[in-house]
Amino acid sequence: MVEKNDKDNYIRALEDELLAAIEREDNNLDKDLGFGEFVVGKIKKTKLFTKVLSEPDSRAGKIARMPRSFFRIIKNPEVRKNLMQKKTINDAESIAVLGGHYLDPWMIDVEGRRKIANQALKSGKKLAVYYVDKPDSSTFRYRCYNTFQATLKSQKWQSVYFFKHELDVLVELISEADLLILGRQSGREKAIDSLIKKAHENGVKVGLDVDDLVFDMKYLDVVLDVINQKDNRSYWLAYFAGVQMIAKKVDFFVTTNQFLLDKIHESFDKPGRIICNSLNDEQVSASRVYIKRKMAHKNEQFVIGYFSGSPTHRKDLDEALPEVIRFLDNYKDATLRVVGYMRLPKELEDYINNGRINLLPMVDFRKLQRLMAEVDVNIAPLAINDFTNCKSELKFFEAAVVETTTIASPTYAFKKAIKDGENGFLVKPGEWYSKLEYLYKHPEENRKIALAAKEYALKHYYGEEFLKEVEAAYDYFAK
Repeated sequence: MVEKNDKDNYIRALEDELLAAIEREDNNLDKDLGFGEFVVGKIKKTKLFTKVLSEPDSRAGKIARMPRSFFRIIKNPEVRKNLMQKKTINDAESIAVLGGHYLDPWMIDVEGRRKIANQALKSGKKLAVYYVDKPDSSTFRYRCYNTFQATLKSQKWQSVYFFKHELDVLVELISEADLLILGRQSGREKAIDSLIKKAHENGVKVGLDVDDLVFDMKYLDVVLDVINQKDNRSYWLAYFAGVQMIAKKVDFFVTTNQFLLDKIHESFDKPGRIICNSLNDEQVSASRVYIKRKMAHKNEQFVIGYFSGSPTHRKDLDEALPEVIRFLDNYKDATLRVVGYMRLPKELEDYINNGRINLLPMVDFRKLQRLMAEVDVNIAPLAINDFTNCKSELKFFEAAVVETTTIASPTYAFKKAIKDGENGFLVKPGEWYSKLEYLYKHPEENRKIALAAKEYALKHYYGEEFLKEVEAAYDYFAK
């Protein structure tokens, strides 16, 4: 039989795979029932659980203790195809363990998205179609999927997205659309030119969604210096040139904040509107689960979280790192958790080896909410410049929705979102240590600030207010 520790490992390994099922059955999650107990109950109903208990040394038993591994072991291409298209799988074991529980929610098959567009048109809604090369969990999720999901509740508009390999479907639909919005593009595809031409022939206005300072060649050297990518200049030169070429051909721009929009207006005499980055239903549902877990399991240590996203943020972390290390030296029950692709200085190896600094890899967007919920404070240091002032406040609101307080640098977006001392903190170099110490010594105040942050995040980056922002932008361009 499997020992208790092995069972616990198995449960932890399956938590993320089962999370979506738990979200869909949120009504079954009794307020008095612990998260762990609920997961155990779900797992014990699977055939695989029985098999692992009876044959712990089998291939299934070994795999069961490896997080996020089930999808990778499916060898049958038809099964994989069915999962990706979210078709019904009748096998109970597949439904319980494999049936789309952690697949990206935007993987709706093209016919499903075309049906949503057609139903919207029949109901009298206007249609905004997005074109992107391919889906991802970053720019595409924030700029396309989240607006699509929000407009499912709109009485006026429906947005829907199509990918590069679905271009023929989009071309057929373009004459019925009111707006065509290009997600972040490299500009090196000839299809873009023909798509813009087709839209204009049908009287459809074309926009470019921009979430970074990458639309004008004059910013190339500034950006490469900030993200430490000078060695890849040739790649970025072509990328910037491609985006700038598209920017000259479109009719309008959509972007994330006023600072970035002002920069766009300096380069192009074209209209633009703001649609902020936002939360989606899956994030909010996952966050509710993790908040319950957070309340049930208090940290024995004071955990500082830094969620980097990519190694290009190393200079940003340096804004706070010396003070964070000083805090770790003075408070032995404190740790730093770094999530993402981040290479720390060699002199910090002892902290890593002693468990004072924990390095975790990139994770999917649901699990990110779990990791954010597990820390006592989220730090978001940024070197202040034109590039970082164009960045959105997503590190604030994603932490806020799991009731975690953020300490951030005073960039344009953070200053707009964070009311210092009320729903977070804005700090300059030299102030990181004192704010960390304040939250360490005043856990009740930390809790109060975190709750205020959650209230603000749910109001401004999710639901009715976000939908109104989307509708206002579409109305402005379609008039």
